[in-house]
Amino acid sequence: MLCNAQEDVEPTALEIHEWTKQLAIDDWIIQSVALEELGKRKVEKAVPEIRKILNQGKSSWLKGRAMLALAKILGKEMVPTAQEATKGKDAIIRRAALQTLDLVGGKTSVPLARELLKDPVMEVRSMAAALYASEFPGEAWPTVERLTRLDKTKVSSDLLRALAHIGSEEALKRMEQLFHEPDTEKGRGREIIKALAVTEDEGTSLLARLTVHYNSGQAEFQLGKNLLLPRQHTYRFHVKHHAT
Repeated sequence: MLCNAQEDVEPTALEIHEWTKQLAIDDWIIQSVALEELGKRKVEKAVPEIRKILNQGKSSWLKGRAMLALAKILGKEMVPTAQEATKGKDAIIRRAALQTLDLVGGKTSVPLARELLKDPVMEVRSMAAALYASEFPGEAWPTVERLTRLDKTKVSSDLLRALAHIGSEEALKRMEQLFHEPDTEKGRGREIIKALAVTEDEGTSLLARLTVHYNSGQAEFQLGKNLLLPRQHTYRFHVKHHAT
């Protein structure tokens, strides 16, 4: 809770100056942190320096972070840039462009997402599936079902979010199966609980079941608890309804 309170505090002029100055430091870690902070705080004064990284950054990943930071600051103004970037040869940039469209593109981005479901790179297909599912969950289900069945030990956070966006009985059942799948990558439980944040009433029961799988001192339990707190009335009604 303290962390959230700190994030809500208006940054000082000195902090903004320091973050902006850090964008010019030849260190991708420092630059990425500065991009995150400036984007989160919607610092318009930093836009020219962020654009410089988008256009001239040394790595595709850093360019992608710059695109996302600009989307947080400029909103829909970044849609044409992101749409154009989805056509590029660099898979990292294509995925970042989809993330940007997921953030600010809305339904206008669906045709691009549908097209990129055929992308040769799995990470791009997964992000496209998440974006597509957020707008047209029913239509996205056959593709997401297939992608989450290919290799159950390796299912990306984007695909987990796609399942949560779909939110059907079958999709939630697949999430629970993936949660209990043996020999999965570390951190999957946390990613599934995190993904369930996009669900509404239909995901509350599963969110509760997975949360209590952990001890109260574990980060996964705390994450689930925080997501469940606003749903307390819904969950109590759900339990009472099924008990009668």
